Amino acid sequence: MIPGRNHLPTVLGWLLPLAAGLAACGSGGRASNYPPPREAVIPLDGQMLFPAKFDERAQTYFMAIDTGAVRSAVEESLLSDVVNGVGSVTIDFGENIVMSDFQVIAADLSAAVEHVGVPIHGLIGQDLFADYFFGLDYRKSQATMSEEIPLVPPPGFSEQDALEVPYSLEQLLPIVEVNIGGSSARLIADSGSGVTILTESFVSPDLLASGLRGYVWHTSYGSDPGTIVRLPAITLGGRVVEDSWAVVVPDDYHLKPVFDAIGVQVDGFLGYPVYRRFYFSVMGNQSRYVFYPYQDLSFLPKNEWDRVGIEIARTDNQVVVDMVFSPSAAETQGVLPGDVLLSIDGASLAGFSLDEIRMLLRAEPGDSRSLRLARGADEITVDVTVDRLLAPLR
Repeated sequence: MIPGRNHLPTVLGWLLPLAAGLAACGSGGRASNYPPPREAVIPLDGQMLFPAKFDERAQTYFMAIDTGAVRSAVEESLLSDVVNGVGSVTIDFGENIVMSDFQVIAADLSAAVEHVGVPIHGLIGQDLFADYFFGLDYRKSQATMSEEIPLVPPPGFSEQDALEVPYSLEQLLPIVEVNIGGSSARLIADSGSGVTILTESFVSPDLLASGLRGYVWHTSYGSDPGTIVRLPAITLGGRVVEDSWAVVVPDDYHLKPVFDAIGVQVDGFLGYPVYRRFYFSVMGNQSRYVFYPYQDLSFLPKNEWDRVGIEIARTDNQVVVDMVFSPSAAETQGVLPGDVLLSIDGASLAGFSLDEIRMLLRAEPGDSRSLRLARGADEITVDVTVDRLLAPLR
């Protein structure tokens, strides 16, 4: 998937008005041993989903570890005593970490679930980062949560590997500075975003002109057209990350008036295409992140951009074409946003998750897929080839 269409929606729509009233405290403890990891879930969209129990229910729920969320949130149907959009829940994170009658935002995460494609029951936000240490291991799909900051690096890494990246909380949004093409950019460090978002000022016209068009960036405030580009380099904490990718939006993107109104100057969002190259440690009570670079990146998918040129979402239990990329064979064959995808190569999609369907749309460039689509009252079948939509730079 193109990660993060809805940005999980980083809770901007309902959490920004609460930012001024929250304060970070932090326990400040130190642990001599590294805390044990928990098995997490990472969909193709890239969010790290951490397991939890709610109110002693037997079911395991999943909360996105979302540094871009200024306050933790849980689906409203799972809360009690909801008043003015805030409710109570007891959250058991395991390892004897239990939040009793914890006050969280009552959220409707259905839009995020439609686009990410897996159940998301809540968001872990800045109120929890203030008091707890988190370690995100993208390579192993594991995460660590602890009341104390470990004195030792994560297993398999040394102190020499550590890249210290301080951040500033502005209206409880964590701002980091990165370097792109010799220019310093202020980005929201958003582990809940499947994409890195940059404004046009930081991308050369030639790179933009050769990019992949058709992306649409949506939040609860509106949307912008986006172009996907390979980034030759983005420097974070003094380390150059090569051959990542980002979605480029206009300088006057639709959230800019929102940030202007709260006095925060933002040039975009740092997302999953960068985080997945590191073990990512969140030390909220010290306002710093520590990135440990993976030396072996063979776990990263080699064919994530070798696919049919569409993006899909699930709406009203239908698999809908959400975006059509240009240039692509899907565009040439007339596939349109809003078409309902009924089958692939004659096989019904019933019972398939969105990630499973997305994998069916990936293959070797030049392979073909037969798509049966519903458009209004009509059904059409189109044969499209798989394209290399975004080639690596090297």
